[in-house]
Amino acid sequence: MKNKMKLIAVNIFDFTSWYKFGYKSVFKAQIIDTDDIISNNDLIHKIGFYEEDYELLFLELDPVITFENSEVIQINLNDVISIKPLTKEGGRILSGKIPDFNISDAVDLRISNIISSNRNKHIAIQGGERLCKSFLIDPKPLFEKYSSPFLIALEKYFSDLNSNQDTVLDNLLFYERAKPYPLLDIGYLFDVGAIARNRFNLTDDDFKQIEILKESDFDKYELVQEILAFSKYLQENKNNEKGTWSNFINEIRNSEWLGKLNNDLCLISSDSSYEINNFLIIAFFLKFRYLIRNTTNLEGYQFKNAINQHIENRPIESSISLFLVGMFFGGLKFKEIFYKSSPLKIMKLANYENPLQVIKKIENKENEVEIIQKVNSQQGDNSNVVYENPDNNSIADISLKFNEMFWSIVENKIIVYSKEQRKIIKGCFDFALKGDDNALFSSRHVYFINLLKKKAKSAKEKTAIDKKLNQEIIDDIQNFLLSYFPND
Repeated sequence: MKNKMKLIAVNIFDFTSWYKFGYKSVFKAQIIDTDDIISNNDLIHKIGFYEEDYELLFLELDPVITFENSEVIQINLNDVISIKPLTKEGGRILSGKIPDFNISDAVDLRISNIISSNRNKHIAIQGGERLCKSFLIDPKPLFEKYSSPFLIALEKYFSDLNSNQDTVLDNLLFYERAKPYPLLDIGYLFDVGAIARNRFNLTDDDFKQIEILKESDFDKYELVQEILAFSKYLQENKNNEKGTWSNFINEIRNSEWLGKLNNDLCLISSDSSYEINNFLIIAFFLKFRYLIRNTTNLEGYQFKNAINQHIENRPIESSISLFLVGMFFGGLKFKEIFYKSSPLKIMKLANYENPLQVIKKIENKENEVEIIQKVNSQQGDNSNVVYENPDNNSIADISLKFNEMFWSIVENKIIVYSKEQRKIIKGCFDFALKGDDNALFSSRHVYFINLLKKKAKSAKEKTAIDKKLNQEIIDDIQNFLLSYFPND
């Protein structure tokens, strides 16, 4: 470090406010001493989060000023002697944001590296946690097992794409499809084959000289046999569109070579067991990464249904892949889907439990009395119905219970619309419940949505815009319901 400095980290909005009023109250603990910064691995809590480099700037304080003993001190803007960006590129952009001020050289590279590493670590972990919680998966055991090795690979990936790939996680992160594999689920198993071949550094000559390897390098000989068995299966099934995962799982159980390859592809040492299917973890990661990259609305039905299908069929591998792909993209990517499933207390849906959680409990028939009480409590003053154990109820009672839950979901969605619009939607909902039971309950949301479309079509042009339905509102409600009733 060239010179000892005392810095205060602020964002551009804080700086603008400081400039307006001339001084700022800060906690003494917020002042960063560059003598101590190199050993501090948790600077992000002192500095705060940021999305882009230019959003974070450091104000260097005049070294002659002294601070009071108070925990909170007032610092005049005249006590700031320079503005330092986090990086050189950040400084270039920052100079355009605040053109009236001189932007000095960026902070020391060691400082920026520590801060960036801290920030990336927290954002990555948050991504894994947010994505898992959005699908009702507990991220804690996944964090404890996978976060550390994945963070090492992730830092390598973001810092230098030419880095040596020393682990399976490195191979997975750095991999991008370069060949025209089938545009089906089995295409992701072809990707796994490409990763495996790269991982074990197998050449065409190794496959041609397999009998020689049997005598000269038995370990490599076994690896070649494993890849050959995998390749044979892929070629025989490359056109199969259905049952990709279940068929392959059965094949692994019956193939010694594929069983060995599964263990050789373990992401971490403790995954070297039959219970964990590493083929699927890698394939699911690549598929989830593709879906997230190519989906504009992660709250929509198609994305959520695709993920849920994997979770239902292979919960362990899906959960691991979901956590890892969440870490890959980071928490900012999943802000909307996370807060939709876990509303903040200050949001309009804050006191409303995620219907997926309640419906999932009902489907599993666990804690049924408590569940029904929860359903009743969520109806508020609009419900006078008190339910008992469903084992003692008729089918009609169970349908009524679901009707209440169904409307509870819709009601909390449409709160943003006008009073007249909500009235029309409620009328269509009530009318839908009077229809034929088979028509309604075999496709709950479709029947309801069709009524809304019919109502909107019959509206006259003279109807005020805030009193009538439009296609945008109907599509919004339809997409929302599809995320809760994907199988209807």
